[in-house]
Amino acid sequence: MDRLESKFRLLFALFCLTILTGCATLGFEWRRVEVPRVAVLDPIYKLPTMSLAEKEAVLFNAIIGRHLNEDGYLLYESFLPLSDAENYQRSHNSADLPAWHGHWIAALAMKLAVAPSPEVESLLQQAVEGLRTNFKATGVIGLLGRAYLEYGGDEPLPWMATEEQRPTRFWQKGANGFWFRNGVAKGHYSAAVFGLSTVVGLENRGAISLHAETSKLVRKTLGEIAHYLIDNYYRIVDVDGNVTEFGRLSDWRQNGFNGLQLLAMLRACKAMGDERCSEEYDRLVASGAARVVALTLRELGDLYARAGRHKFGHFSDDQAIYTNAFTLFLNSGDEDKKVLRYVESALRRMWQFLRYSRKSYMTFIHTVLYGVSDEEFDQAVETLRMFPDDKRRISKLESEDTNRVQPIVNQNIDSHYWKSDYFKKFTLTDASKRMNVEYSGQDYLFVYWIGRYFGLISEEEATAPVRWEVR
Repeated sequence: MDRLESKFRLLFALFCLTILTGCATLGFEWRRVEVPRVAVLDPIYKLPTMSLAEKEAVLFNAIIGRHLNEDGYLLYESFLPLSDAENYQRSHNSADLPAWHGHWIAALAMKLAVAPSPEVESLLQQAVEGLRTNFKATGVIGLLGRAYLEYGGDEPLPWMATEEQRPTRFWQKGANGFWFRNGVAKGHYSAAVFGLSTVVGLENRGAISLHAETSKLVRKTLGEIAHYLIDNYYRIVDVDGNVTEFGRLSDWRQNGFNGLQLLAMLRACKAMGDERCSEEYDRLVASGAARVVALTLRELGDLYARAGRHKFGHFSDDQAIYTNAFTLFLNSGDEDKKVLRYVESALRRMWQFLRYSRKSYMTFIHTVLYGVSDEEFDQAVETLRMFPDDKRRISKLESEDTNRVQPIVNQNIDSHYWKSDYFKKFTLTDASKRMNVEYSGQDYLFVYWIGRYFGLISEEEATAPVRWEVR
């Protein structure tokens, strides 16, 4: 009897093991990750040998000297010399200025947390005033433009896109002697709010100490943007009364990307003591917004893992998801644990594939929030070391869509790197040369200072010279 019972127990154990193995196999197939290969280095610029700290100084001073307009607003693409009146005007011709300006604000805030100085705080205040100039240009408090220019003419300048050329994002005459480029998107709001929310979060945590005037200006601006969106039922309504092409955040019940953006913004405003934002945040949470974030972004992460990220566009969405997760974390308290768990479950699933991107931006934020492997972290630091110290445009490049992750030195300089397609390879030609058009380095600055503030990059590592092995 004992031997028979032992035999049945053994058979039952084998049966259970078979079932479990089958389930595990099915689960593995469902979560199978298409691990991308990494392309060989084929640099379009000389690998930098200056330290991370020296590169920060070079790119920081470049922005101060060549990438700020008279209002303190970041000009991402500067035509040099900027002192030339025509070059100065043309340098305002961008479709994404609020987004990159938001990263400039965030970079200044993170720098203040590590290396406080009156100069940096003054730049921060000017940056917020520059962002607010959008309200003056559009004539609507809370409404941003894709770009703006103080210009009193009645006819557009030759380089300004007209309605016939770009029906959803053209230059139009605004208010108070300004022209602005309309059709601003939710991604621009996301990044602008990210900058302001970073300031609020760091100040509330005691990491930075601002003068009362600067603090009040930051909080007023963030509150006005949030109230504008609330008033318009989470839609971006342009001066003409129409919702912009990419301006609908109102479908947050089905779209986790939108829900995360709203939760991050409203939570930062709630942290300021804004009662209206507090009520809206609590309403969205009670309505299941965080759960929608988890469900939809986990599904997106699984899709990336199964099919490969290169098969989808909108790489800037990944960056926006991580910026919103970061500021939500920065401004949350103990009462937000459930919301943060939902967001964590979403980002961990997205990390299935994004861990192979080698993007310092997402890797550093993921490290702060949840941790990454040593290999993933080292690759992100290497990317930061490879980041160009000279962001002048290179002409006559050839490009190719690939299915391999391209190291940053193989990617185009004409970009805010963390939102770029990291599968597209650029190659020098015999006609390639540097041009008098320069791109600002706020993409590097934010990542560098978040690394310094959270102890991911020590001062010793920051000042160590960079050496590359000859292969």
